[in-house]
Amino acid sequence: MQTLCTKLFLLLFVSVSALFPTLAQNADHPIKFGFGTNFIDYNAEAESYIKDIVDTGDIETGLVISRYTISTVLNKSFTIGAAVSLNSIKQNARTGTEGSQLFADIELNLNYQFANGALLNTNALFTPYVFGAVGTNYLENNDVDATKFFPEGKLGIGTDIWVTPMFGFNVQTAYVRQFSEQGSDYGHHSVGMVIRFGKGEDNDNDGIANWEDNCADVAGILAFQGCPDTDGDNITDANDACPTEPGIELFEGCPDTDNDGLADRDDVCPYDKGLMEYKGCPDKDGDGVVDKDDRCIDDKGEAIFSGCPDADGDAIVDIDDFCPDQKGLLRFDGCPDTDGDGIQDAEDGCPKERGEAALKGCPDNDGDGIANAADRCPDKPGLKVNGGCPVIDEEEKKQIIEKINYAAKSIQFESGSDVIKKSSYGTLDNIVTIMALYKTTAWSIEGHTDNEGDDAMNQTLSDKRAAAVKKYFISKGIPEERLASIGYGETVPIADNKTSKGRAENRRVEIKLTAE
Repeated sequence: MQTLCTKLFLLLFVSVSALFPTLAQNADHPIKFGFGTNFIDYNAEAESYIKDIVDTGDIETGLVISRYTISTVLNKSFTIGAAVSLNSIKQNARTGTEGSQLFADIELNLNYQFANGALLNTNALFTPYVFGAVGTNYLENNDVDATKFFPEGKLGIGTDIWVTPMFGFNVQTAYVRQFSEQGSDYGHHSVGMVIRFGKGEDNDNDGIANWEDNCADVAGILAFQGCPDTDGDNITDANDACPTEPGIELFEGCPDTDNDGLADRDDVCPYDKGLMEYKGCPDKDGDGVVDKDDRCIDDKGEAIFSGCPDADGDAIVDIDDFCPDQKGLLRFDGCPDTDGDGIQDAEDGCPKERGEAALKGCPDNDGDGIANAADRCPDKPGLKVNGGCPVIDEEEKKQIIEKINYAAKSIQFESGSDVIKKSSYGTLDNIVTIMALYKTTAWSIEGHTDNEGDDAMNQTLSDKRAAAVKKYFISKGIPEERLASIGYGETVPIADNKTSKGRAENRRVEIKLTAE
């Protein structure tokens, strides 16, 4: 009797192993083997399965090791397996048969596992399942004419409880329906131990067996059923339009850095929150020119001027227009030149009369360097000291020389520098006027310092200052051959260097007549 059951179990074990040799019970252990004891409620008389379970008085218990199982998986949710159970029926109340009778149960089962990654992790401590099975049972009978093999179907539930990844316990219960008039429906329960073993195929070497791996040819992670998520945004690469950039599901895994509702891949301005109509670019001033192309993002302007306004309509935008409220010329940065003399009105002493640059835009009819407005003799060349009228006598020439020397004392420079202060330009221009009037004269420009600081540096500074004045005169039209420059440093003081007043007097430029 036991030899028959053992042979049947071995036959089922070999058949299942041959059909499904490499599928896994979980990612690391492909096949599950179990053994334990089983309980048969063959003589239950209650009308329902639940009541049969509660009524334990007629349950028959098999040997300690009286049930053997083996299973392997079809996919993440389904496993297929086989089981053999041995028991004995001491009294068959349904047939009236007395005495202990051998009972054997053989089945092929299909299980749906809740630990499939969707409901529970495949490596969970509890791995519950529901199952259905078909098979047959054998019941020894003293009546030689009676059928001893009864085809049957089963529906049941169970769970594995794993102590280690490879070892655990199993509890299962099932309702058995026998497809024979001589057979009886019954409850079949079992407890036992289960063992995992073997190794499943893992094509991409990501530690997830092929049966559990939705991306078996690409290394991935268990959380996504073996599929990769390169950018870590919880969207698998296969469903991620931007697999190397963390994004959101709304944009198929692509980012929207500026949160303007447009994915970066479609956003011309991905780092600035903008408008859909401008492909994600902002237009702060609402002038129809997006900020990235707008020179004046805070002022509403025109597209032709790159988004900048032109208040005076002179085709020079306000930010480049020094006179934004007056229509002007480009050469004067948008400022007007009313009299057209090449001097903008703001710098023109006579903005309505065409004049000369040297006279700040005012006219000089006699060409004596004195503007008509200040010239007592506008039609006759003269000297400024005489109100623009001519002076010839020697005494006046002497006075002019004295005036030049006096004026030279007020020439000032930037501290420690040879740069002439702008406040001295008027003084220098007066001297130029006199030099221009007396065309035969020659002049020596001499630079002096106080005794503060290094002697050599003082000498160099005095040379440069004298040369700077000479250069200015030349720029105003005085021929270079009429001019000379020299520096004396601190060697020719005219006052006491021990006092601040004296040192100030020693820092000077002198202009001396060298030829008449």
